[in-house]
Amino acid sequence: MMDSSRGALKPDERGLGDAPAQSKGKLALALGVIAIALSLVLGFVYLISVRRLEREVARLSQQTEGFSRLVVGAQKQSQTLAQQASQAAANAQAAAQQRDLAKQDQSNSEAQAQLARQQAAAEQQRADQATQQAEEYARGGTYTAATGSRANRRNASHRHGPGDDAGQQVDSLRL
Repeated sequence: MMDSSRGALKPDERGLGDAPAQSKGKLALALGVIAIALSLVLGFVYLISVRRLEREVARLSQQTEGFSRLVVGAQKQSQTLAQQASQAAANAQAAAQQRDLAKQDQSNSEAQAQLARQQAAAEQQRADQATQQAEEYARGGTYTAATGSRANRRNASHRHGPGDDAGQQVDSLRL
């Protein structure tokens, strides 16, 4: 009899026995829908994050390109300034050489001027002496008598005749 009780189930009992299976199916379906919805939400969040990151990467790439352009410009400017500094140093060196040459020329000119002054002073002294000798001669021959040329005195004592002393004085001035 046991077989018959199990085999023939009443319609009321069949619905109750299928209820846990139906509720398990509904639960599985609900869990599936929740899993799909959660996957869609997570996918959407992931997609938004990826796009945000892509925008950030693009912005950083643009900044990097801008910085690269700035670096290239700074390098060019640095090279230009280095060339200008080199040219300025060369110009300064040339100016220093010109200054040294000008100082040397000035020193040479000063030495030549000093030599010319000395020569002029010596010539002035000779001219003064010549003037003095001419004045003494004009006064009557005091130069010969004052300087005491022995040869003139000796010649004057051996000569005979008037005017020999004046001739000797003129001869002494010509020598």
